[in-house]
Amino acid sequence: MNTRYRLIFRGIRGGMYYLVDKETGKRTSLHTANEDEARQIAEAKNIAERQPILNLQIAKAYIAGTDSGINMRTWQDAIDAVEVDPIL
Repeated sequence: MNTRYRLIFRGIRGGMYYLVDKETGKRTSLHTANEDEARQIAEAKNIAERQPILNLQIAKAYIAGTDSGINMRTWQDAIDAVEVDPIL
C-alpha cells in the first residue's frame, strides 16, 4: 500500500519532524519533536487521503458529540446568526 505522506526528522532545524508530500514534494513542519505525535499526525493524514468519505463521517460524529443542536438547526439559523443591520 502506497502512502502519500512520509515523515522525516531534521536535527539541524531544531530537532523537528516534517511531513513530505510524495506527490508535490512539499515539506511541512509538524511543529513537534515528539516522534509518537508526529507519527500519529502522518498516519491521520494518510488515512484521510485514502478514505475521504469516512473522514467526513468521523468529523460529523465529532461535531454532533460536542454540539447537541447541530441536527436541529437549519440554514435560516445560520443566516440569522450572520445577518447585519443595514446602514441607513
